[in-house]
Amino acid sequence: MAGLNWNDEEVAQVGEGVLSRTLPEPEWTHQAHFAALVHLLRDRPEIDLDRHLPRIIWRYNIAVGTPNNESRGYHETITRFYLMAVRVFLARLEDEAGPGTIVTRLVNSAFGQVGFPLRYYERDVLQSVEARRVWVEPDLAPFDFETCPMEPDDAMTDARWKAARKAQSKPI
Repeated sequence: MAGLNWNDEEVAQVGEGVLSRTLPEPEWTHQAHFAALVHLLRDRPEIDLDRHLPRIIWRYNIAVGTPNNESRGYHETITRFYLMAVRVFLARLEDEAGPGTIVTRLVNSAFGQVGFPLRYYERDVLQSVEARRVWVEPDLAPFDFETCPMEPDDAMTDARWKAARKAQSKPI
């Protein structure tokens, strides 16, 4: 799979592979989750993802032998978190890039970092059985996806954004 650089065909293959439950499990990487979301949001508008994404992921996991239990498989809070975040990312794009370019930008941005949800959730909260089973509101900070850095090489902006967020959360 593509990793940090994607093309349009790879994005479509992942998205359709998850839908058809034929994507090999080793290819269901952190980055592939973003490819699937971009594909589904842009190219499969007939699918109501708020309603059907949990079932799509649940069934895919079963098909590839991943148990959906208290420690593995489908995670409601993380799924909903990233669905919201990727929708905002797509809405903030200023050009008409293709899906491969979008996924490449996304996985190389702050949005695509593995620890991104930990800006808003304590690790224990996010890893709880409750968060895996039902939606849990963020306990550290409200979502601010509209101001999160989008550019892959903008580490300095990301550092300033994190510092500003930390300063906002400190009591006076």
